[in-house]
Amino acid sequence: MIKNNYIRATKNLALLDKKSQFIFRIALGSIIITGAIFLSFKYLMKGPPLLKVLALALICATCYLVFDNLSTYNKKNNKQKNGSEKNN
Repeated sequence: MIKNNYIRATKNLALLDKKSQFIFRIALGSIIITGAIFLSFKYLMKGPPLLKVLALALICATCYLVFDNLSTYNKKNNKQKNGSEKNN
């Protein structure tokens, strides 16, 4: 069931143009970062110092991975765009 929904969502994402796909990825990335902050907020306010450090590391790692994914996708998109312009 979950796999079928993922395939359906992937097909719908493929129907969007490149700019809309990138905006969708930015929105999804911001939701992921917000969720990580929300989940780790409990450990930042209460708990031993080790858990506070681990919560901050979780937030930093999540932000890094989201931004890395967005920049990689954007670079790949620009290379495809520049390659198609050179061929024309």
